[in-house]
Amino acid sequence: VEIPSSDIWVPDIVLYNNADGTYEVNTITKAHVFWNGTIKWDPPVIYKSYCAIDIQYYPFDIQNCSMKFGTWSHDGNLVDLSHKSGLIFVAVGVDLTDYYPSIEWDILSADAVRHVLIYDCCQDDPYFDVTFTLRIRRKPLFYMVNLVVPCVNIAFLTILVFYLPSDSGEKLTLSISIFVALQVFYLLLVDLIPPTSFTLSLLGTYLLFTLVLVNASIFITIITLNIHWRHPNTHYMPDWVKRWFFEIIPPFILMSKPHIATAMSQLKDDKTDEELPLSNTNDSLHRLNRFLKNKSIEKYPPTIQQAIRDIRYISETQREAQRDDIEREGWRYIALVIDRCCLIVFIFLTTIGSYVTLFTAPHIFSKEIPIERLYSRHYNTHSS
Repeated sequence: VEIPSSDIWVPDIVLYNNADGTYEVNTITKAHVFWNGTIKWDPPVIYKSYCAIDIQYYPFDIQNCSMKFGTWSHDGNLVDLSHKSGLIFVAVGVDLTDYYPSIEWDILSADAVRHVLIYDCCQDDPYFDVTFTLRIRRKPLFYMVNLVVPCVNIAFLTILVFYLPSDSGEKLTLSISIFVALQVFYLLLVDLIPPTSFTLSLLGTYLLFTLVLVNASIFITIITLNIHWRHPNTHYMPDWVKRWFFEIIPPFILMSKPHIATAMSQLKDDKTDEELPLSNTNDSLHRLNRFLKNKSIEKYPPTIQQAIRDIRYISETQREAQRDDIEREGWRYIALVIDRCCLIVFIFLTTIGSYVTLFTAPHIFSKEIPIERLYSRHYNTHSS
């Protein structure tokens, strides 16, 4: 017999962890009354429940969400609440036959447990509840394509900053562009990650790691450009700098000793008359200048004396110009050594940091099969 549910008594079974404040079933449908007094009532209800989200491994996370059902005002002596199967624990306690698979989550398990609670105030009145626990896994494909891959791409673009020559004038521009792109990307991520202050997400940690690398690359790029464009009139190159950057470091980073190292070793005293390794074009001029320095010009006519002074001036000017060129080449080589060192270090840090930060999530390579594949009749239709 079918009768309206409003004509019979129905238990006040509610969802304890309700999220929208609506506890009772408002839809009035007919109930089936059988000959032995059994009543079957299947009202259509949409429940909204809250779940504490753990975003530590986002977007490779697995969440455990529970839904606790029980009577609100009746104890166990009046309402004996149990699972349909009659068991205390049911491994698959939810009927997934008509479940339409989610495009964002996979259901890994949906067990049901019957609890008996006895409070201190009412030792003789047990309270029953049935708790359904859904273990769901986020489908990471969307986040891999739209979040993880671009983030990793930005991180590895930082390496190219140290491969770009300083003479191009675009090193700092590239660094700032990567920094701005990362900031915009971080703003997009904030809208996608569930807001919580308990823990930092996996992807958020990786973005902060990338941000540190980008900031470091900007700082190092500024220093490298400053060294690259140094002039001997404003900066003196100490001997320890020459030793470290011309002799010690280059072999470890697969760079050969520069040809200017020998020339710079002879530039310790600008006031000496030691002949510098000059080009063949100027050798005769400097030999003449050195010869004229050792000779007195007072015995020559004024015209010859002025010519000798001009030759000395031209020779000294060219020597100073070549000395400046050699020292500028030395500073440029030092900047190149710093770029090569940072290139190797950043390749190592970016590769190891990306692997440790992103691919150490415990569920990233999980092969656990979702249970809706086994129980939902809509799964194959949804997949196709």
